Amino acid sequence: MKLVPAALPDADVIQVDHLPHALDQSTRVGPYSQVRTGELLRVVPGVARFHVLGGALRIAIEDGADLEAVDALLHGPVTAALIYQKGDMPLHGAALVPPGANYAVIFVGDKGAGKSTLSYALVQQGWQLINDDLSRIGYPDDLPIVYPGRAATRLCEDACERFGISTAALPRLEGPPVKFRLPEPAGARLPVRVGAIVEIARSSLVGALEPLHPVAAVALVMRHSYRPAYLQPMGVAPRQFELAASLARDCAIARLTLAAPPEQLSNLLTKRYIP
Repeated sequence: MKLVPAALPDADVIQVDHLPHALDQSTRVGPYSQVRTGELLRVVPGVARFHVLGGALRIAIEDGADLEAVDALLHGPVTAALIYQKGDMPLHGAALVPPGANYAVIFVGDKGAGKSTLSYALVQQGWQLINDDLSRIGYPDDLPIVYPGRAATRLCEDACERFGISTAALPRLEGPPVKFRLPEPAGARLPVRVGAIVEIARSSLVGALEPLHPVAAVALVMRHSYRPAYLQPMGVAPRQFELAASLARDCAIARLTLAAPPEQLSNLLTKRYIP
């Protein structure tokens, strides 16, 4: 099993036999994470322990652990903590490049909003998937850049049925909700400029794309950082606010109301974002 996060291929990762059960003077975030300035310990009983400190990751996998579960944790909250320590931003969203474009559009939204389903519909129209669920954004040379990471789309069973995808041979990811991981698309994926960030929101409106003013745009970006509860106890909130303000200045930020089939929404987005 490859233990290097896809979004951080140069990360310092070592598998060890033992890790502590607790961090002194830390803040508990959710049932599994303990956080203090510059440090994260994530303990998931029966699966693994992950310790992030100084940009390095140590992993202790328990005997008999489900390696799919280890992989999901590695490429989610643990990678997010590493990205925070690096001074970049982990957005909880899917990044795709429209056909013929030299920029990416990142789709964010609450759990169950339909990010992956919409992303798959866009891929069917020729968009290139850069990241499925976690998008690392940095600012080299004063430009917002999204880096390639895990690009294996994870779809619920009803979405697989909608697209005519057989789940028989696909890895099953326990939920809730249960999802199935599709193979990663072939071809090279490179860092690319962020052109827009679009929030998918439930609404009675049908496929409306609403631009946001700067204050609302900053709030949207902060809200959809990956594991925002890590920001204060890790001591990274000021840096993340700085990045959010820069993204609100340099990118188009909008809200997409989702009361239409994903195929209809993908048509709207293709018309809007293809150059």
